Amino acid sequence: DLPFADDSFNAVTCRNGLMFPEDKVACVREARRVLKPGARAAWLVWATYDENPTFGAVRAGLSQYFGEDFLPRMVRHVLGKEGALGKLLGDGGFKTFEEQRVSYRRVVQSGDDYFRRAAARTIPHRTGELDEQGWKTLVACIEKAASALRVGGAFDIPVVARLGIGVK
Repeated sequence: DLPFADDSFNAVTCRNGLMFPEDKVACVREARRVLKPGARAAWLVWATYDENPTFGAVRAGLSQYFGEDFLPRMVRHVLGKEGALGKLLGDGGFKTFEEQRVSYRRVVQSGDDYFRRAAARTIPHRTGELDEQGWKTLVACIEKAASALRVGGAFDIPVVARLGIGVK
């Protein structure tokens, strides 16, 4: 429950959050409730796991470094299939809504902190104890696992998401 009156806002946005709540329809309904008539809400969620190979590379690098298997956090991708986000907006009460695929390519130089931050977000309870040498070794494992994305001294990383926009 949002602590705001009905019809309070001109817009609501949420980036990479809607995939986590247990009751996603209730979240969408609540966002719609606080919107003024004609106002918009927009949600950005990760596309499918297969469309975002960085997740697999990070997981493989973590597994190599720690010597154990790390299952993919599929909750990140539960709304990633085409149509899933749009259906959710309809179920949440939006009569007018659209869903779009959003993609771009990010070039990451070898040694950039991109993979370090990805590992820290994935298993903070394990990476929080690493010293700088541990981090250097872990990032090297992840970069090796991401070798299919390497182009020269950089990584060409596809980033794919789904954008859902609803109008109250």
